[in-house]
Amino acid sequence: MIKYFKLLVLFLILHPIDLVAAGCGTDGLPRCWVSVINLVATPERYDKKYVMVSGYIDTKMRGPYGNYWLSFHQGEFDPPSMIKLDVTEADLEELGIINGEYYSIVGRFESCSEESAENLFCYNVLRPVRTPHGWLSILGKPKW
Repeated sequence: MIKYFKLLVLFLILHPIDLVAAGCGTDGLPRCWVSVINLVATPERYDKKYVMVSGYIDTKMRGPYGNYWLSFHQGEFDPPSMIKLDVTEADLEELGIINGEYYSIVGRFESCSEESAENLFCYNVLRPVRTPHGWLSILGKPKW
């Protein structure tokens, strides 16, 4: 419990929540605070920008789809309405990520480009940023 509280305080210090503004999320500007639905519906708007997004993490292996996805709802697996997370199993184990739980993530969003849209396995990806201490910017609900 204290571990989660320390992570929450560190997260808020290192990643203050900024207001969404036109042109947000680029270097030197506030990160965009968006929903998974925003990222799925208009990925080109947030391409290569830093975003803060919350959703349910799915860690189950999904064959050719891979694993580690972020969804706006819990339970169903529907890749076109989800964001693929670029994390390793070791990262998630270190943070104690639990399948199906709700998390907030700060990361760099990369949309599936039009050139690669013909590829059936091209998905929008979120790459969580690392703090100066090397921790990923993924925060779950406190368990207190």
